[in-house]
Amino acid sequence: MKLDEYLKLNNTTRYEVAKISGIPETSFKSIRNRDVNNLSGRFYRAIGLVLGKTGGQIYDEITADENTVFNFLGKHHVHDKERVTELLDYMLYAHKSINRTIFYLGLQ
Repeated sequence: MKLDEYLKLNNTTRYEVAKISGIPETSFKSIRNRDVNNLSGRFYRAIGLVLGKTGGQIYDEITADENTVFNFLGKHHVHDKERVTELLDYMLYAHKSINRTIFYLGLQ
């Protein structure tokens, strides 16, 4: 999700975030086309300040569409920490096994 899309969904703008946080609006303009996964934490904290959330919550919400693991866990209501860890371990094991198979078959 792009930064401006997220701000629009939350009924705010780059201008409002800049004004409240003290970060120059030009800084927000310069990042609007960048990958949201690589923004400085100060931008997430600034948006969080306006929306009443933490920088971490902002990051999670902006990047949620891109993280298929979290989409799966949320869709299937998996919130137990031990169960999440177990599922992630299985997924990592499967990913490694697939990569090894591809390597051995020379399909890489």
